[in-house]
Amino acid sequence: MFLGGIPKNGINFMAPAGLHRARWMAKGIYAIKVYMFRGEFKMTKKEEVAITELCMFVVSIYVYHWFQAPSCRFAPRNDLKLLKDLKAYNKVNEAIAEVALKKFSGHLWYLSEVLVAFAFFDENVPLETKTKMVQALENEGQEDTLRRITIDSRKCLSGRELQPRLTRTL
Repeated sequence: MFLGGIPKNGINFMAPAGLHRARWMAKGIYAIKVYMFRGEFKMTKKEEVAITELCMFVVSIYVYHWFQAPSCRFAPRNDLKLLKDLKAYNKVNEAIAEVALKKFSGHLWYLSEVLVAFAFFDENVPLETKTKMVQALENEGQEDTLRRITIDSRKCLSGRELQPRLTRTL
């Protein structure tokens, strides 16, 4: 097609497959391309609204966290930031925010007592918070700690910080 030929079976555009993180971002990029070229093909009003909403979510929320994800030292702070961002996105698009909150809440094992210690190496975590984290290490840990925290998406996360997640069970 690019060189001017047409395949013998015609031209077919396939939706990207798979939903793990890399493929989900591929779907986001695909959606942005569809949005950019929406004038080149027929879309129903419903399809145009849906693609616009998806692109807004990808650009305003997902891209930042996608690029931060590879660094484990940023993970504890960024997981809390993503939860807060999704809660705030509720004012923009409640349906997308609630689905994203529910999905991400299933991945909160990153905020376990052990893994939250990576935040000590994050230069974006204030010294005051790190000091509170050190003090929290004096607390006795539970023997049967949950593998993940649970968050009620209806509750505000503004008061949630990293230090309550640390105990001596490290």
